[in-house]
Amino acid sequence: MPISPQFQIKEMRELGDQIKIAPEHIRKKQMNACELLVGETESERLYPLDYVIFRITGYRVDSENQPMLLGDPLKNDLVSLVAVISRALSLPSENMLSVEDVEDLFTVSKRTISRLRKEGLVFHWVVEKNGSRRIGCNKQTALQFLKTHKDRLRSATSFSKLSLKEQQIIINAAQSYKGSELSLNALAKELAKNNHRGLETIRLLIKNNDHAKKIVKHIPSFDQKDSRLVQRAIQFGVRWKTIQNRFHRTVPALRKALLRLKSHDLHEDTIPFVALPSFTRKDAEEVILGVPVVKETSPPTLLIDVDKMFAPSSLSESDELSLVSAMHLLSFRTTQKIDSLPYSPTVKQIDRIETDLRWIHVLRQQLVVSAMPAGLAVFVQYVERPLSELPLQQSLEIMNRTVATIWNIVSNVDPTRGQKVSRLAVAQIDRMLSRGTSIARPKRASAKRQSASIPFPTKDLVSWSRLLPKTEPVFIPSKSREMYEMRFGWQGNPKTTIEIASLLDCSELSVTRALRRW
Repeated sequence: MPISPQFQIKEMRELGDQIKIAPEHIRKKQMNACELLVGETESERLYPLDYVIFRITGYRVDSENQPMLLGDPLKNDLVSLVAVISRALSLPSENMLSVEDVEDLFTVSKRTISRLRKEGLVFHWVVEKNGSRRIGCNKQTALQFLKTHKDRLRSATSFSKLSLKEQQIIINAAQSYKGSELSLNALAKELAKNNHRGLETIRLLIKNNDHAKKIVKHIPSFDQKDSRLVQRAIQFGVRWKTIQNRFHRTVPALRKALLRLKSHDLHEDTIPFVALPSFTRKDAEEVILGVPVVKETSPPTLLIDVDKMFAPSSLSESDELSLVSAMHLLSFRTTQKIDSLPYSPTVKQIDRIETDLRWIHVLRQQLVVSAMPAGLAVFVQYVERPLSELPLQQSLEIMNRTVATIWNIVSNVDPTRGQKVSRLAVAQIDRMLSRGTSIARPKRASAKRQSASIPFPTKDLVSWSRLLPKTEPVFIPSKSREMYEMRFGWQGNPKTTIEIASLLDCSELSVTRALRRW
């Protein structure tokens, strides 16, 4: 059995983290207050967060717009809070019933006990005389719960395990479906209609019976390679129905597999950042990410015009500081979000992370482009000729090396040490050239060339290039163009699906469908 039921309310989990570091006598007092509040909480009532905090800690929170907590999840979290706090204490095991004792008292299974914990049955972590730990329920608490939940326990005790005779009846019934090519779940659903047993009970019975499981149609395992094939099919516009028939999986199962694939890819990404002291402020995100130059970002640069990179930067020192701070904060936040992703993440969790990565790229790209003139000037001084007079091959090599050098500088620039991107770029390129780093020269003379453009080398610079735009908005169908621009940063900072749907007053599903290929 787990240490505690999983927290359902973020604020309650945070309260638990604060209580765990309090002195021992305070923890015991607040644990008892939690247990008392469990018995008073009604499932259908709403409770203000400040009231709950006051009942547990004795402190009043002076804050407007307090969230209202529904009694059902609150009761679950109060039980979790008692278990979490008691885990850090050394409570004696006297008069504390074991899980098995409570099973016998209530005449229910261990699984039902786990469900009852979520409904308000309080367990503490206690220490036996030999030093081992276990969870235990106070005998008086168990008897009181039994008294107040008679109807609930009566329905729970009405369930019984499958007898051998019942098992054989179900297995014999399964034999009649031989040759039907039903999946395990489909067969269990059919059998559940006539046997008045739970779907999961029948499914496990068939799965664990050597004779019955031969009836079920074998469906090959779905691995990461299959997930990538599904991802590619969606990008090519293949319908979900076609993909479903190809892989013999339901659409929800395929969507979950794609989310797990995205989670895996995000864990593989490298996201450098510098942790600044300002990140510890409670209003750090509101202040740092609310600056106009951060919100109204420059559009992504897909092509670099070789001969137009010498225009002086219009970025002021304060704007550069804002962009650098926002870039590091977003990188820091994204890293934390990726580390906390569950095995099966939600669409909203993945979308938020991917949007932040696009935002990081746009900010970093803007800083790189602003430092390009200074970096290129060092190369021009080194080759003693303007870039426009150099052979195309040599110009492109200089451009790519300048971008790569400045990109690495921007990723690790620390404004608390007075570092400026342009100064660091000039110093780094000058050191690189002074070491005798050669620049490739063409094998034959080049004619006078025209102005040239090169793609911004995104794939060589970031591991999440798969999330970035590859096409200018002008080439996107008109019905999807505005959504595309919002998603990738042509209309201010990149936005999530929810934000786009809110701004355009449409459904999230319509946004997802419109952008599924990009």
